Amino acid sequence: MHETSLVCSTGHTYDINRKGYVDLRRTAYHSDHYTADFFEARRSVLEAGLYTELITTLRAVCERFDIDTDQAADVGCGDGFITRALGIGTGIDISLEGIAVAARGGGTTRWVCADGAQLPLVPGTASSIFNIFAPARYDEFAAACPQGLLVKVIPGSRHMRQLRSLVGLESETHSQAQKLFEENVTVIGQFETEATVAVDETVTAARLLSMSPVGFSAQEPPPLEKLTEITTHSHVLVGRLP
Repeated sequence: MHETSLVCSTGHTYDINRKGYVDLRRTAYHSDHYTADFFEARRSVLEAGLYTELITTLRAVCERFDIDTDQAADVGCGDGFITRALGIGTGIDISLEGIAVAARGGGTTRWVCADGAQLPLVPGTASSIFNIFAPARYDEFAAACPQGLLVKVIPGSRHMRQLRSLVGLESETHSQAQKLFEENVTVIGQFETEATVAVDETVTAARLLSMSPVGFSAQEPPPLEKLTEITTHSHVLVGRLP
């Protein structure tokens, strides 16, 4: 950081725009699913408390492993709600729509629109990396944060189980995601968090459908009036990068 710009070692300058983020993508990115409406719905549901238990667990993990979140990067930060809640210093996501939502409201977090497969981080500038419900590129994590900590969150088998049932999807165990983590990172901690909240005027069924990838598979509008509660179930994996 230099005043209101990011500066690289060879002198290139990238100004943080008036909306509060910098765009470092090398190529344009478009998604039919991860739209502005998706991130707006996700932000509103998270503000209503959907991931309160997960955030509490992540704060405990930060304390236990003495993680300085201001020196951390959240890769795949999306709307940035959890990034802000943990006080993480840098939020990175390939979606311009997600970063635009994340950057609203000011604050000290540096918001960067960039490809997680080509992380624009000088090695060692981040002491740890968070990767929450997002694809992982372990080679990029290790290159950007050698010998640092990686905190990864993957959905558990009961995650969004009520919504899955409505759209006719089986529960997923995500054992492959955990296997890849264990193959690429020295595991030093594993935690589990689960909570069930009421679907009401604050956490609405329509917003849940709009903000969850589960909704991408719906062939026709599901009977949302049957959704009276929703379960979140997550595994928090902590490891040391090579």
